[in-house]
Amino acid sequence: MVQATSVTAATATAKTIIRNINSGTSNDCITISGNGAVQLNDYGVGTFTGTPAKSLAVDASGNVIETSVATSENIYNTSSSITASTARVVTIPSTSSLEFTYDGTNDFLTNSSGFDFHMTNPDYFFVRDEDDENTLKVSSNGVDVTALGEMTVAGNLDITGDLSLLTAGDKIFITTGEDAIMGTATLVAGSVTVNTTAVLTASTIFVSLNTPGGVPGWISAPSAGITNATSFIIGSSSAADTSTVNWLIFN
Repeated sequence: MVQATSVTAATATAKTIIRNINSGTSNDCITISGNGAVQLNDYGVGTFTGTPAKSLAVDASGNVIETSVATSENIYNTSSSITASTARVVTIPSTSSLEFTYDGTNDFLTNSSGFDFHMTNPDYFFVRDEDDENTLKVSSNGVDVTALGEMTVAGNLDITGDLSLLTAGDKIFITTGEDAIMGTATLVAGSVTVNTTAVLTASTIFVSLNTPGGVPGWISAPSAGITNATSFIIGSSSAADTSTVNWLIFN
């Protein structure tokens, strides 16, 4: 049937409705609006499901055509959204970029099997901060940190190769305190026991004089004085040594 929504000649509008009857109930199946928009009234809510063999698309003339079922999704602007139900693989055109925005709830990318970036051409991508200044370059050769400022790693950081501080004045900061790998201790009668779970039987312990006291002697932290994951002993060759010493554990 044809239904008019305006009967004024200058603004006349009509739409074509294809109606069907199912189990005794009349139902609008297809609606063609006056502007040419087509609506499949019963689709969009998961009523009709199956295994897709082809996708429907339109050509430049508006003809409905069949295309192959997409296995990836092209993203051409940062407003496009990707969810678990809409994409598994994201293909980024060479002239475009992919931006992830924090939604206030989820601060990481994940799914039940993890989240993967598969890089083919180009073979790297950049991670930038909100000011577009600090950069993390990830490639098939590893991670290149350029003016990153700070990078926090929760857990172990395993490095194959050298760790280089390339600028004079660069430092390594180590937190001290309970169960630390570095600190100070004061000898009493030439000996002190340092309690820390960071020390292991195979640890190498470096000691140095901080503040002389009493009668200083030669100080050392022998392996025989280590109790695994509990403590170690710093001793002096002088029983009258009351110096304050520095210690550093390498495992």
